[in-house]
Amino acid sequence: MPNGGFAHYYGHYLCIRFLHQGEAQISAILDLMHKL
Repeated sequence: MPNGGFAHYYGHYLCIRFLHQGEAQISAILDLMHKL
C-alpha cells in the first residue's frame, strides 16, 4: 500500500474503536490485512 503510514494508524484507530464495541471479528480482519 502506498499510504502505509496512514493505513497503519487508521487501522489502529479502527481496531481500538471496534474492540471497544466488542467487534473482535473486525480486529481479526485488520490483523489479516496488516499481514498482506
